[in-house]
Amino acid sequence: RSRYGIGAAWAVRQYQAMERQQLAEYQRRQIMIQGRVIDDRGFPIYGAEVELVPIFAKGDAPHDVADPAYTDENGEYTLRPYEGGKFILSAQGDAPPNTQLPFLSRFYPDATDPKQAKTLDIATAQHLTMNPIRLQRLELGKVPVSVIWSDGTPEPDVFLSFMNTSYPKVSAIGEMMPADPDGTVSLP
Repeated sequence: RSRYGIGAAWAVRQYQAMERQQLAEYQRRQIMIQGRVIDDRGFPIYGAEVELVPIFAKGDAPHDVADPAYTDENGEYTLRPYEGGKFILSAQGDAPPNTQLPFLSRFYPDATDPKQAKTLDIATAQHLTMNPIRLQRLELGKVPVSVIWSDGTPEPDVFLSFMNTSYPKVSAIGEMMPADPDGTVSLP
C-alpha cells in the first residue's frame, strides 16, 4: 500500500509539473498587452472598456482580434489578441459617457481622433506594457424629467434610459436609472 501511495503521489507531482510547463510555454507564445487607464486627475478608472482596433487594408472586413478588457479597481487591463497585426488601442472607444463612466473616448497614447493614435505593430509572443491612457472626465448635468400617464397621473416610480445618437452601436447610456428626488436625472 505505501509503495502504491508514494508512486501515485509522484505521478501526480509529475503531471502537475508537466501542466505548469505547458502553461508557461503557452503564455510565452501568447500576445499580451497590459496597461492602465486613469482619469485627468491621475486616479485609476474602474470598469473602462479597452480594446484593440485592427487597421485593415482597403476591402478587408473587420473581425474580432481580441476580446475587450475591462479595467480593474487599479485601472489595469490585459488584452490577449488571438493574432498579431497592426492595431490602435482605444479606451471607451464605442462606449458613450454615462454617470458611472463620464469619460470621453481616447486612443493610445492620448488622442481623441483614432487617426492620431499610435499604430501598434504586434507580433506573436510579444508582451507589451503600455503607458497609462488618460481619460477626460465630463461634468454631470441635471436633466429635468417627469413621466405622466395618459390620464394625467404622475408616475414617481419610473426608470429611464437615454440614448446618445453619437454612439449608434450602443442602445442606451448606462443602466436604467430612476429620477432623483428633485425630479432630475444626472447625465454627462
